[in-house]
Amino acid sequence: MKTKKKRNARAPPSLSDVDDQSPTITKEVEDAMKEHESGNYTKALNLVEATLSRHPSSALALAALSFCHLKFVFFAKHSTPPVSSDDGLLQLAETFNHVKEAVDLSKRAVHLCPNSLSCWFFHVNALFKLTEYDANAGHEPVIEACDAGLAIEFAPEDLATEPRIEEFRTRLRLFKLQSKYLIDTKYLENLKNEIQELQERKEEIEERAITASKNFETPELMPLPKTKERIKKVAGWMSTRWRDSQTYWNDTMTMDQKKDF
Repeated sequence: MKTKKKRNARAPPSLSDVDDQSPTITKEVEDAMKEHESGNYTKALNLVEATLSRHPSSALALAALSFCHLKFVFFAKHSTPPVSSDDGLLQLAETFNHVKEAVDLSKRAVHLCPNSLSCWFFHVNALFKLTEYDANAGHEPVIEACDAGLAIEFAPEDLATEPRIEEFRTRLRLFKLQSKYLIDTKYLENLKNEIQELQERKEEIEERAITASKNFETPELMPLPKTKERIKKVAGWMSTRWRDSQTYWNDTMTMDQKKDF
């Protein structure tokens, strides 16, 4: 009897391939997050971008920058002018760009640190936000990313502290549940629309069937009694004319006239 081979667990990333060994990076990102907490969101974003320009392989900087972009999305959502206005359209385009940047940055962070639960959390957060601005995004990628993050049993080299890791786990479970709920809701809504279309189609067919049954007795088939009466009249007229012709032949025409026929 064959036994199934266990899939090899993903090997922990080597920090030699990631630019997060330097304490300078951690210090710079922490300083940027302090500015962020103080409400200086643009300054925080600029500081992290500067760090990332010097350390392009820093998963920590990538994840932090993704978070900064999502913060702009959050505030834009609560302050966007009407979409019908030019300012509203411009704001919506800028917000969507922030969302796409957040997705791309967090994806790069996950690629650098596939065993970092915190990186997966930021990626899931960005993917979920993308579904709000892109109808084609779907929640399936969100669920897949949640599963990938929750599959990490331990993360000794993670970028977050242990209490934060547990918080990330809880939030990933919530993202997964919410995504499943939204998928089911969309499916039920589509099913409801299909049933409504089928019902309307059924009613249309029934109406056509009733109309067709009413029109089945066509005008050509209806006046049969009158047609019979007309045939009888014509036959009677022809019979009378035949008798008149015979009387004229026998009683009126001479032998010489009959010869000419």
